[in-house]
Amino acid sequence: MPKKRFNKKRPFFQHYVIELFNVDRDLLIKDTSVSNYIKKFIEKLKEKVVYSTSYNFTPYGTTLIFVLRSSHLIVHTWPASNYLHIDFLTCFNPVQPTILSEYIKSLFKIKDFKIKLISY
Repeated sequence: MPKKRFNKKRPFFQHYVIELFNVDRDLLIKDTSVSNYIKKFIEKLKEKVVYSTSYNFTPYGTTLIFVLRSSHLIVHTWPASNYLHIDFLTCFNPVQPTILSEYIKSLFKIKDFKIKLISY
């Protein structure tokens, strides 16, 4: 039996997964270090944080959660791997991947990263 297709309109949103490699380990250990960079990133995106929280893992690593006026931005760090992962979803402020690239390069002073736009 064929699957039923629902003809529902999906609201506008963009969903990005951003991976940063070879990030300075010291930056990734505590939430306070990486948080400053992420807050600047959010400012550059012209977003507004309506709620934020964080959790530091033992022995190290952190997760930061920012509820934005347009949706969310979540950060996970793996200091042992020098890796930072960002999940960014926006519902009404379209952002081009080239703009995200510029912001990452200027803030993190890093060239080794990937940006994926998830299509639904």
